[in-house]
Amino acid sequence: LEPAYKATITDIVPEDQYSKASGLVQLAGASRYLLAPVVAGFLLAWTNIQTILLIDISTIIVTVFTISIVRKKTATPLKRQTNYSDLRSDFKEGWETIVQKKGVLWLTLSLSVVTFCVGFFQTLFSPMILSFTDEKTLGTIWSVSATGMLIGSMFLGIFAISKHYVFKLCLALG
Repeated sequence: LEPAYKATITDIVPEDQYSKASGLVQLAGASRYLLAPVVAGFLLAWTNIQTILLIDISTIIVTVFTISIVRKKTATPLKRQTNYSDLRSDFKEGWETIVQKKGVLWLTLSLSVVTFCVGFFQTLFSPMILSFTDEKTLGTIWSVSATGMLIGSMFLGIFAISKHYVFKLCLALG
């Protein structure tokens, strides 16, 4: 659901506000990591995993309701039909842009490495912590860790990036 949610931003927000909207979307994502782990840790200590999964699955009602509202508000006509020949030419054009613009190439490589490392971290962190502590502590650690995401997202939500995108993104990764 998250990629679809993020893709609707371009239908709702004017182009000059994309970076600000992106920050606010990330703020929403960061906020779920701030409170949810603590609540889940305490719930898991108090109840069982089936109850937590039932709560998680029941959130689909909120999702369906929200999507139905957003869909009515953003009913934009389809710009063009996508076929496979357009997809191939779009892919080729994108690849040429990445190769020709060195800043975009370095940003793509940097983001690929960071995403790869973060994937390992997210996968291995919880089992490692649970090997010597309990669920409540793990939830608290995840919530404290989300504070950095929250601060960065708030910064992007307040101050829009209007120039030098590649430099600022590379600087933020450093």
